[in-house]
Amino acid sequence: MTSYVDASTTLCEAPTKSNNINDGDERRDQQQQRNNSNNNNKINTIRNKNRRRMTNVGRFSLVSETARNPSVPVLVLAMTGKPLKSEDFRRLYQQKKVSEKHPRFAARLDSTKTHFVFDNNSNNDDNGDDDDRETNDNNEIVYYGGRRASVVKKDNVRELLFPAIPIAELKDRINDAALYEPLDLNIRLWEAWTATGGSIGQSGAITSQQKGEGKPHDENDVESLLLFRAHHCMADGVSLGALFGDLMDEGPEFQEKIKRQIKIFKQKKKKTPWWKRLLFGLYYWIWGTIQALMYQVYLFSISWYEGWMSPHDDPWVVLQTIYDEKQQQKRSQQQQQQQQQHPPRSLSWATVAPVDEVKKVADFYSRQQQQDNGGSKKKSSRITINDVFCSCVSAAIIKQLKYHRSVNPELASSSSNSNSKKQLSLPYMNLIMPVHLQGGILLPGQSMGNKIGAMVSRIPGENLGHDDDVNDNEHNDPAILAQERLIQVHRVLNERKQTPAAVLSYLAAGIMGRISPSSASASASASGNNNVDDDTSSSSTYSVGSSSSSWTPWLFRKAHANASVVVTNVRGPESCVHLEGRSIRAFLGFLPLPAGVPIGLVVGSYNNEITLTVTAEEYAVPDADKFLGWVQEEYELLKRRSSSSSV
Repeated sequence: MTSYVDASTTLCEAPTKSNNINDGDERRDQQQQRNNSNNNNKINTIRNKNRRRMTNVGRFSLVSETARNPSVPVLVLAMTGKPLKSEDFRRLYQQKKVSEKHPRFAARLDSTKTHFVFDNNSNNDDNGDDDDRETNDNNEIVYYGGRRASVVKKDNVRELLFPAIPIAELKDRINDAALYEPLDLNIRLWEAWTATGGSIGQSGAITSQQKGEGKPHDENDVESLLLFRAHHCMADGVSLGALFGDLMDEGPEFQEKIKRQIKIFKQKKKKTPWWKRLLFGLYYWIWGTIQALMYQVYLFSISWYEGWMSPHDDPWVVLQTIYDEKQQQKRSQQQQQQQQQHPPRSLSWATVAPVDEVKKVADFYSRQQQQDNGGSKKKSSRITINDVFCSCVSAAIIKQLKYHRSVNPELASSSSNSNSKKQLSLPYMNLIMPVHLQGGILLPGQSMGNKIGAMVSRIPGENLGHDDDVNDNEHNDPAILAQERLIQVHRVLNERKQTPAAVLSYLAAGIMGRISPSSASASASASGNNNVDDDTSSSSTYSVGSSSSSWTPWLFRKAHANASVVVTNVRGPESCVHLEGRSIRAFLGFLPLPAGVPIGLVVGSYNNEITLTVTAEEYAVPDADKFLGWVQEEYELLKRRSSSSSV
């Protein structure tokens, strides 16, 4: 090929040849422009086909999380029978065509954390942030524009050794899944860990009550674990539960049952006159919305007042400060750097009682409430299972604060040398209750999504025994205080249920998710988007949570008004279900703690048994087993009083 110098020396002698050379360069440039234009068109086509904008509520779960509070729920299934290995779960996942029914299972997030990306081949992916790619027939990731990268298997299933130390090792793995091994959302949105080969009950997930359930054990039966985690941006807990409904042997029966329930609901709705539905709608949406907004303003005002005017600080902030100071004293600066970034969650679980038994307890106190109201059914409402355990956990929180005052005398209000701002006091506490807007089910044929709202309620705390509503002679009777606490908690929660508070919170979360910047978008805008499509981008640059300048986590804390606890209920199958013949003995769900909320409780029902799981910050609940024991003690008080009164 003639160089630039050679062409210039022959310009006068051979003008025709030089013109031909220039024409050739122009044709090459035009061809390159056409190729680039075709590549850009192909890129845009792939982007439009494989990209879908996240829902605003799903994005809110991203921008409201922090590094200490990732929005990753964890579910543990313990089963007995033949071993469950990772290849068994992969095969079952493909046979049931889960990703076809719920496409988000095959998705990831783009580099801006605003869109789902659905790769052509869901089994393979690369570790970069470049979205101008597709997977060819040779399982290679092709970058248009002449670039090519190595292939990284996108395998969402891992196989681990079965826990050797009961309970403790399983708790460590739950903490790993929720905190210490973050999901790289640029590659996958969910992950499953399997472990098999243990003797029945070895992991601690199956309680002593559950060991004897189901069919008789075969000598070859083993215990297997399936630990599943997913980011909330993909779906809510109900939608994630739909995955296991599809995988179970009884999956078709579940779908038929849902269809029958929907049919019954529609028949009841048709029997209601149109004018009653109209009046109810006007009352619920107009007057209920006004009530919900006024109540939220009340919570805002109370939290601000207590922050500025109260002689005591938030007890959980005080405990966290003391905890952090003690941790710094225990470790040198070098050891701190080697330690894990955040302290582990305090975890516990237990099977409390049969569902039928708890229903009888709730029905008894519903009748007691009706008698207190003069026998009027209009002034009374039915106490639910959720109300019972919301009351029990509030009693456990009061006992937990008493424990902290006993081991830290300077926090006791009676201490003359204590700083009044550091005295632990919780006259009232705020409780968050997530609410699924479709009644906790997915409609037949409906894909997963985020249909979750929440309501915040102010329930009695340590002030209960000092209220005028309770006689002095009854202050020392724990059973009477337990009954009074349950009735007051139910009254508050029931009033909130009569308003569209959950719907309003869902809409508010969508607005904040829409306008709040994420860490990825903030860093991209700060760098002028220079590195978004850089080949050097990798999973190591992934970060969770909102940007440092985002106001969303701060506003989220104010919205829940410094809540002490979040309580959610998960309704599972009423009988034992199976996974390819393996009996599912335990469903354990662990919710992600919202930023600023130290305690979480899941009230789960499965196979006619109520199981409670506790997830808590270590500074608030050092021993979750003891805390859960206090919850059970309060329930036993309610049960004994209902049994003795019935007799």
